[in-house]
Amino acid sequence: MPAITLTSDWGKSGCYLPQLKGSLLSLPAEGFSLETISDSIEPFDVEEACFILKHSFPFFPKGSIHILAVSGKLQQRAAVSIVCSRGFFFIGEDDGRFSLLFENYDSAYHLVPRADESDFVQIRQICRAVRLITESGGELEPFIMEGELEPARLLEAAGSRAVVMPGQIIGHIVHIDCFGNAITDIGRDDFLKLQSRLINKGLSDGSYTIFAGGPRLKFNRIDRGYDSAEPGENIAFFNSCNLLELAVNGGNIARSEGLERRMEIMIRFNIYG
Repeated sequence: MPAITLTSDWGKSGCYLPQLKGSLLSLPAEGFSLETISDSIEPFDVEEACFILKHSFPFFPKGSIHILAVSGKLQQRAAVSIVCSRGFFFIGEDDGRFSLLFENYDSAYHLVPRADESDFVQIRQICRAVRLITESGGELEPFIMEGELEPARLLEAAGSRAVVMPGQIIGHIVHIDCFGNAITDIGRDDFLKLQSRLINKGLSDGSYTIFAGGPRLKFNRIDRGYDSAEPGENIAFFNSCNLLELAVNGGNIARSEGLERRMEIMIRFNIYG
C-alpha cells in the first residue's frame, strides 16, 4: 500500500501538524496510509530534512506521496510544487530543496495560486496537491489545461557533496543522529573506486588516514560496524545508507569529540614516495 508521508519542522506541541493530518485524512484518498517520517526537524533546517527524507523514501512503496513541510528562510514563500521522480511524488516549496533529494526528476509542476489558500503553513495548497495526485492516479498533465498546475523548472541548491581528489576525499558531517553518531557525505563507492584506482596504478597500497574536524581526531581503518570495536572505542564504518559514519561504541562521539554538522572530514591515502 502506498503512503502519504510527512517530514516537517512543526513539532508535536502545536496545531499545524494535527491540522494537516486531519485535512489529509478528510481527503477521499483511498488506498493510502498516512505516515510520519519526522516531525522534529529543527526549524527552517531544510538541509537536515532533505537528508532524512532522501535516505527514507526509497524504502516506501512506489506511488507514495512525500510531503516536505519545512519552511525555508526566504521572507517570501516559494511556490508549492509537485515533483515526480523514480515512481514517487514529492510536495514542497520550490526553493532548491528538491535538488538535495535527487539529481534527476521526471516532471515538475507549480500549483497555480488561489486567493483562498493564503495560510502561512500552506496546508490548503499541500492538500490540493495530494488531491490532484490521488484523484488522477498521478496523471497530472491534464491539470495544466484546467489551470490547476503549470510546468516548472526547479531551482537548485548548493548542497554538501564530497569532493574526490587524486589522493584524497574531502567531505563534511551532514547529520548527527539521536545517538550522537556523525554521518558524513562520503560514500562507499567513491572511497572504493579511488582506493582501487590508486592500488592499480601502483601509487598506494590502499592504506589511508581519516581526519575529522582537523588533525587531532584520526581513524586508520574502516570497520564493518560496532562489533569490530571495544566498548568506548571510536570507530568508522559505512552505514546502511553507504555513507561514512563516525561513532564510539556505546557512547556519543559528537559530544565526546566535539563533532558538529558541516565539520570537514578528510580521507587521505598514503601515497608512495
